[in-house]
Amino acid sequence: MNIEGRVQWERMERRIHRATRFVWVGFGVLCFLVLAAGIWFGWESQAPQVGAYVALGVIAVCAGYAMVVAPWQLGRAVRSEQGKFPESEARVRRLLEPLCQKAEIETPQVMIVPTRAMNAFAAGLLPKRQYIGVTAGALQHLSDRELSAVLAHEISHVCRKDTLYLGWWVAFLGLIISATVALAVIGMVIGSASRQDQSTRGSGRGRNNGESGLLMALFAIVVGIAAVVIIKLWLRADMRRREVLADEHAVLLTGGAKDLANALERLKQDTAVLPNISALSLFFAFEPVRRVHWWQRLFDTHPNIDWRVQRLRTLSRNLGEEE
Repeated sequence: MNIEGRVQWERMERRIHRATRFVWVGFGVLCFLVLAAGIWFGWESQAPQVGAYVALGVIAVCAGYAMVVAPWQLGRAVRSEQGKFPESEARVRRLLEPLCQKAEIETPQVMIVPTRAMNAFAAGLLPKRQYIGVTAGALQHLSDRELSAVLAHEISHVCRKDTLYLGWWVAFLGLIISATVALAVIGMVIGSASRQDQSTRGSGRGRNNGESGLLMALFAIVVGIAAVVIIKLWLRADMRRREVLADEHAVLLTGGAKDLANALERLKQDTAVLPNISALSLFFAFEPVRRVHWWQRLFDTHPNIDWRVQRLRTLSRNLGEEE
Protein backbone atom coordinates (compact mmCIF):
# COMPACT_ATOMS: atom_id res chain seq x y z
CA MET A 1 0.00 0.00 0.00
CA ASN A 2 1.45 3.36 -1.02
CA ILE A 3 1.35 6.54 1.04
CA GLU A 4 -1.78 7.87 -0.68
CA GLY A 5 -3.55 4.58 -0.10
CA ARG A 6 -2.60 4.58 3.58
CA VAL A 7 -3.90 8.13 3.97
CA GLN A 8 -7.20 7.20 2.28
CA TRP A 9 -7.49 4.10 4.49
CA GLU A 10 -7.08 6.19 7.64
CA ARG A 11 -9.59 8.74 6.38
CA MET A 12 -12.15 6.00 5.71
CA GLU A 13 -11.60 4.56 9.18
CA ARG A 14 -12.22 7.96 10.76
CA ARG A 15 -15.35 8.62 8.68
CA ILE A 16 -16.86 5.20 9.43
CA HIS A 17 -16.01 5.44 13.13
CA ARG A 18 -17.55 8.90 13.34
CA ALA A 19 -20.70 7.87 11.45
CA THR A 20 -21.19 4.76 13.61
CA ARG A 21 -20.44 6.51 16.88
CA PHE A 22 -22.82 9.43 16.41
CA VAL A 23 -25.81 7.62 14.89
CA TRP A 24 -27.90 7.95 18.06
CA VAL A 25 -26.78 11.56 18.51
CA GLY A 26 -28.06 12.37 15.03
CA PHE A 27 -31.35 10.61 15.72
CA GLY A 28 -31.70 12.54 18.97
CA VAL A 29 -31.10 15.84 17.19
CA LEU A 30 -33.73 14.91 14.61
CA CYS A 31 -36.30 14.23 17.33
CA PHE A 32 -35.37 17.49 19.08
CA LEU A 33 -35.95 19.46 15.87
CA VAL A 34 -39.40 17.91 15.45
CA LEU A 35 -40.27 18.74 19.07
CA ALA A 36 -38.97 22.31 18.69
CA ALA A 37 -41.00 22.78 15.50
CA GLY A 38 -44.13 21.50 17.25
CA ILE A 39 -43.66 23.85 20.19
CA TRP A 40 -43.03 26.78 17.84
CA PHE A 41 -46.18 26.12 15.82
CA GLY A 42 -48.12 25.65 19.03
CA TRP A 43 -46.75 28.91 20.40
CA GLU A 44 -47.77 30.76 17.24
CA SER A 45 -51.26 29.27 17.66
CA GLN A 46 -51.29 30.22 21.37
CA ALA A 47 -51.30 26.54 22.37
CA PRO A 48 -47.65 25.51 23.00
CA GLN A 49 -48.64 22.45 25.02
CA VAL A 50 -50.81 21.14 22.22
CA GLY A 51 -47.96 21.66 19.77
CA ALA A 52 -45.58 19.77 22.07
CA TYR A 53 -48.04 16.87 22.44
CA VAL A 54 -48.51 16.67 18.67
CA ALA A 55 -44.73 16.69 18.12
CA LEU A 56 -44.23 13.97 20.72
CA GLY A 57 -46.96 11.95 19.03
CA VAL A 58 -45.22 12.31 15.67
CA ILE A 59 -41.91 11.18 17.19
CA ALA A 60 -43.57 8.20 18.90
CA VAL A 61 -45.37 7.09 15.73
CA CYS A 62 -42.26 7.40 13.55
CA ALA A 63 -39.98 5.70 16.06
CA GLY A 64 -42.54 2.97 16.67
CA TYR A 65 -42.82 2.30 12.96
CA ALA A 66 -39.04 2.23 12.49
CA MET A 67 -38.36 0.03 15.53
CA VAL A 68 -41.41 -2.24 15.60
CA VAL A 69 -43.69 -2.17 12.54
CA ALA A 70 -41.08 -2.11 9.75
CA PRO A 71 -38.94 -4.90 11.31
CA TRP A 72 -42.11 -6.95 11.85
CA GLN A 73 -43.07 -6.56 8.19
CA LEU A 74 -39.58 -7.51 7.07
CA GLY A 75 -39.43 -10.37 9.56
CA ARG A 76 -42.64 -11.79 8.16
CA ALA A 77 -41.13 -11.70 4.67
CA VAL A 78 -37.98 -13.41 5.96
CA ARG A 79 -39.82 -16.16 7.78
CA SER A 80 -41.91 -16.90 4.70
CA GLU A 81 -38.72 -17.61 2.69
CA GLN A 82 -36.44 -19.12 5.33
CA GLY A 83 -35.58 -22.78 4.90
CA LYS A 84 -36.60 -22.96 1.24
CA PHE A 85 -33.03 -22.62 -0.07
CA PRO A 86 -30.80 -24.39 2.51
CA GLU A 87 -27.66 -24.58 0.33
CA SER A 88 -27.83 -20.90 -0.61
CA GLU A 89 -28.49 -19.87 2.98
CA ALA A 90 -25.51 -21.94 4.14
CA ARG A 91 -23.25 -20.26 1.58
CA VAL A 92 -24.34 -16.76 2.63
CA ARG A 93 -23.98 -17.61 6.31
CA ARG A 94 -20.47 -19.02 5.74
CA LEU A 95 -19.36 -15.76 4.14
CA LEU A 96 -21.29 -13.59 6.56
CA GLU A 97 -20.01 -14.90 9.88
CA PRO A 98 -16.34 -13.80 9.61
CA LEU A 99 -17.43 -10.35 8.41
CA CYS A 100 -19.78 -9.97 11.38
CA GLN A 101 -17.01 -11.04 13.76
CA LYS A 102 -14.75 -8.37 12.32
CA ALA A 103 -17.55 -5.78 12.57
CA GLU A 104 -18.29 -6.98 16.15
CA ILE A 105 -22.00 -7.58 15.60
CA GLU A 106 -24.23 -10.64 15.87
CA THR A 107 -24.75 -12.55 12.63
CA PRO A 108 -28.12 -11.45 11.17
CA GLN A 109 -30.71 -13.88 9.88
CA VAL A 110 -30.37 -14.82 6.21
CA MET A 111 -33.05 -14.48 3.55
CA ILE A 112 -32.91 -15.62 -0.08
CA VAL A 113 -35.11 -13.63 -2.48
CA PRO A 114 -36.16 -15.92 -5.37
CA THR A 115 -35.57 -13.61 -8.33
CA ARG A 116 -33.05 -13.55 -11.20
CA ALA A 117 -32.23 -9.89 -10.54
CA MET A 118 -28.92 -9.30 -8.76
CA ASN A 119 -29.25 -7.47 -5.45
CA ALA A 120 -29.00 -7.67 -1.67
CA PHE A 121 -30.43 -5.84 1.32
CA ALA A 122 -30.04 -5.29 5.05
CA ALA A 123 -32.96 -4.62 7.38
CA GLY A 124 -33.93 -4.67 11.03
CA LEU A 125 -32.73 -2.82 14.13
CA LEU A 126 -32.66 -5.07 17.21
CA PRO A 127 -29.90 -7.73 17.34
CA LYS A 128 -32.36 -10.63 17.10
CA ARG A 129 -34.39 -8.92 14.38
CA GLN A 130 -31.72 -8.04 11.84
CA TYR A 131 -31.72 -9.55 8.37
CA ILE A 132 -29.36 -9.86 5.42
CA GLY A 133 -31.02 -10.81 2.15
CA VAL A 134 -29.50 -11.88 -1.17
CA THR A 135 -31.28 -12.54 -4.44
CA ALA A 136 -30.93 -15.83 -6.29
CA GLY A 137 -29.46 -13.92 -9.24
CA ALA A 138 -26.63 -12.53 -7.08
CA LEU A 139 -25.87 -16.00 -5.72
CA GLN A 140 -25.73 -17.41 -9.23
CA HIS A 141 -23.51 -14.77 -10.85
CA LEU A 142 -21.21 -13.54 -8.05
CA SER A 143 -18.11 -15.36 -6.86
CA ASP A 144 -17.53 -15.88 -3.16
CA ARG A 145 -15.16 -12.91 -2.99
CA GLU A 146 -17.61 -10.63 -4.81
CA LEU A 147 -20.53 -11.84 -2.73
CA SER A 148 -18.51 -11.31 0.44
CA ALA A 149 -17.85 -7.70 -0.60
CA VAL A 150 -21.58 -7.13 -1.19
CA LEU A 151 -22.39 -8.65 2.21
CA ALA A 152 -19.80 -6.37 3.82
CA HIS A 153 -21.60 -3.41 2.24
CA GLU A 154 -24.84 -4.58 3.86
CA ILE A 155 -23.19 -5.16 7.23
CA SER A 156 -22.18 -1.50 7.20
CA HIS A 157 -25.85 -0.51 7.03
CA VAL A 158 -26.56 -2.76 10.02
CA CYS A 159 -23.67 -1.30 12.03
CA ARG A 160 -24.74 2.29 11.38
CA LYS A 161 -28.48 1.65 12.01
CA ASP A 162 -29.43 2.99 8.58
CA THR A 163 -32.67 1.00 8.67
CA LEU A 164 -33.80 2.99 11.73
CA TYR A 165 -33.17 6.19 9.81
CA LEU A 166 -35.04 5.01 6.73
CA GLY A 167 -37.98 3.64 8.69
CA TRP A 168 -38.32 6.91 10.62
CA TRP A 169 -38.49 8.98 7.44
CA VAL A 170 -40.89 6.59 5.71
CA ALA A 171 -43.28 7.02 8.63
CA PHE A 172 -42.73 10.80 8.74
CA LEU A 173 -43.56 11.17 5.04
CA GLY A 174 -46.64 9.01 5.58
CA LEU A 175 -47.82 11.35 8.35
CA ILE A 176 -47.29 14.40 6.13
CA ILE A 177 -49.32 12.83 3.33
CA SER A 178 -52.07 11.81 5.76
CA ALA A 179 -52.19 15.31 7.28
CA THR A 180 -52.33 16.87 3.81
CA VAL A 181 -55.24 14.68 2.78
CA ALA A 182 -57.07 15.31 6.07
CA LEU A 183 -56.70 19.11 5.84
CA ALA A 184 -57.74 19.11 2.19
CA VAL A 185 -60.86 17.06 2.97
CA ILE A 186 -61.74 19.28 5.94
CA GLY A 187 -61.31 22.39 3.82
CA MET A 188 -63.49 21.02 1.02
CA VAL A 189 -66.17 19.93 3.50
CA ILE A 190 -66.18 23.39 5.10
CA GLY A 191 -66.33 25.05 1.69
CA SER A 192 -69.14 22.81 0.46
CA ALA A 193 -71.17 23.22 3.66
CA SER A 194 -70.71 27.01 3.65
CA ARG A 195 -71.75 27.33 0.02
CA GLN A 196 -74.83 25.24 0.70
CA ASP A 197 -75.63 27.50 3.67
CA GLN A 198 -75.30 30.54 1.40
CA SER A 199 -77.71 29.10 -1.15
CA THR A 200 -80.35 28.36 1.49
CA ARG A 201 -80.03 31.52 3.58
CA GLY A 202 -78.59 33.94 1.03
CA SER A 203 -75.97 35.24 3.48
CA GLY A 204 -72.61 36.64 2.43
CA ARG A 205 -71.00 35.02 5.46
CA GLY A 206 -71.50 31.58 3.94
CA ARG A 207 -69.70 32.65 0.79
CA ASN A 208 -66.73 33.95 2.80
CA ASN A 209 -66.51 30.75 4.84
CA GLY A 210 -66.79 28.72 1.67
CA GLU A 211 -63.93 30.58 0.04
CA SER A 212 -61.84 30.23 3.21
CA GLY A 213 -62.47 26.48 3.30
CA LEU A 214 -61.52 26.00 -0.34
CA LEU A 215 -58.41 28.14 0.12
CA MET A 216 -57.46 26.03 3.12
CA ALA A 217 -57.83 22.89 1.04
CA LEU A 218 -55.74 24.32 -1.78
CA PHE A 219 -53.08 25.57 0.65
CA ALA A 220 -52.87 22.16 2.34
CA ILE A 221 -52.45 20.38 -1.00
CA VAL A 222 -49.75 22.74 -2.28
CA VAL A 223 -47.78 22.81 0.99
CA GLY A 224 -48.13 19.05 1.47
CA ILE A 225 -46.90 18.23 -2.04
CA ALA A 226 -44.01 20.71 -1.74
CA ALA A 227 -43.01 19.29 1.66
CA VAL A 228 -43.05 15.70 0.40
CA VAL A 229 -41.01 16.53 -2.70
CA ILE A 230 -38.42 18.58 -0.77
CA ILE A 231 -38.02 15.95 1.97
CA LYS A 232 -37.76 13.16 -0.59
CA LEU A 233 -35.08 15.00 -2.55
CA TRP A 234 -33.07 15.67 0.61
CA LEU A 235 -33.60 12.12 1.90
CA ARG A 236 -32.52 10.47 -1.35
CA ALA A 237 -29.40 12.67 -1.49
CA ASP A 238 -28.51 11.64 2.07
CA MET A 239 -29.18 7.98 1.22
CA ARG A 240 -26.69 8.24 -1.63
CA ARG A 241 -24.13 9.61 0.84
CA ARG A 242 -24.78 6.67 3.15
CA GLU A 243 -24.20 4.26 0.27
CA VAL A 244 -20.76 5.79 -0.27
CA LEU A 245 -20.00 5.24 3.43
CA ALA A 246 -21.18 1.64 3.10
CA ASP A 247 -18.82 1.11 0.16
CA GLU A 248 -15.93 2.45 2.22
CA HIS A 249 -16.85 0.30 5.21
CA ALA A 250 -17.00 -2.75 2.94
CA VAL A 251 -13.44 -1.96 1.80
CA LEU A 252 -12.31 -1.84 5.42
CA LEU A 253 -14.03 -5.12 6.30
CA THR A 254 -12.75 -7.06 3.28
CA GLY A 255 -9.36 -5.40 3.00
CA GLY A 256 -9.79 -4.28 -0.59
CA ALA A 257 -12.01 -2.50 -3.11
CA LYS A 258 -11.54 -4.67 -6.21
CA ASP A 259 -14.13 -7.33 -5.37
CA LEU A 260 -16.90 -4.82 -4.71
CA ALA A 261 -16.03 -3.00 -7.93
CA ASN A 262 -16.22 -6.31 -9.82
CA ALA A 263 -19.63 -7.04 -8.26
CA LEU A 264 -20.89 -3.63 -9.35
CA GLU A 265 -19.59 -4.26 -12.87
CA ARG A 266 -21.57 -7.48 -12.99
CA LEU A 267 -24.67 -5.67 -11.75
CA LYS A 268 -24.28 -3.16 -14.55
CA GLN A 269 -24.70 -6.01 -17.04
CA ASP A 270 -27.80 -7.35 -15.28
CA THR A 271 -31.01 -6.90 -17.26
CA ALA A 272 -33.40 -8.71 -14.91
CA VAL A 273 -36.00 -6.60 -13.09
CA LEU A 274 -36.66 -6.90 -9.38
CA PRO A 275 -40.19 -7.82 -8.31
CA ASN A 276 -42.27 -5.18 -6.57
CA ILE A 277 -41.35 -5.90 -2.95
CA SER A 278 -42.63 -2.76 -1.28
CA ALA A 279 -41.39 -3.62 2.22
CA LEU A 280 -37.81 -4.02 0.98
CA SER A 281 -37.61 -1.52 -1.88
CA LEU A 282 -35.67 1.13 0.09
CA PHE A 283 -33.19 -1.33 1.57
CA PHE A 284 -31.64 -2.88 -1.53
CA ALA A 285 -27.89 -2.62 -2.04
CA PHE A 286 -28.30 -1.34 -5.59
CA GLU A 287 -30.89 0.91 -7.21
CA PRO A 288 -33.84 -1.46 -7.93
CA VAL A 289 -35.30 0.83 -10.60
CA ARG A 290 -33.33 1.96 -13.64
CA ARG A 291 -34.10 5.64 -14.28
CA VAL A 292 -33.47 7.37 -17.59
CA HIS A 293 -34.23 11.08 -17.25
CA TRP A 294 -32.10 13.41 -15.13
CA TRP A 295 -35.04 14.57 -13.03
CA GLN A 296 -35.86 10.94 -12.21
CA ARG A 297 -32.29 10.33 -11.06
CA LEU A 298 -32.76 13.05 -8.43
CA PHE A 299 -34.85 10.46 -6.57
CA ASP A 300 -32.25 7.66 -6.85
CA THR A 301 -31.39 5.99 -3.55
CA HIS A 302 -27.90 5.01 -4.79
CA PRO A 303 -25.09 6.85 -6.60
CA ASN A 304 -24.45 6.15 -10.25
CA ILE A 305 -22.89 2.70 -10.70
CA ASP A 306 -20.18 3.93 -13.09
CA TRP A 307 -19.12 6.58 -10.56
CA ARG A 308 -19.02 4.00 -7.74
CA VAL A 309 -16.96 1.59 -9.84
CA GLN A 310 -14.49 4.30 -10.86
CA ARG A 311 -14.11 5.40 -7.25
CA LEU A 312 -13.54 1.83 -6.07
CA ARG A 313 -11.02 1.18 -8.87
CA THR A 314 -9.05 4.22 -7.74
CA LEU A 315 -9.11 2.97 -4.16
CA SER A 316 -8.00 -0.46 -5.35
CA ARG A 317 -4.97 0.99 -7.15
CA ASN A 318 -4.04 3.15 -4.16
CA LEU A 319 -4.29 0.15 -1.84
CA GLY A 320 -1.93 -1.78 -4.10
CA GLU A 321 -4.31 -4.57 -5.05
CA GLU A 322 -3.26 -6.75 -7.94
CA GLU A 323 -5.35 -6.32 -11.08
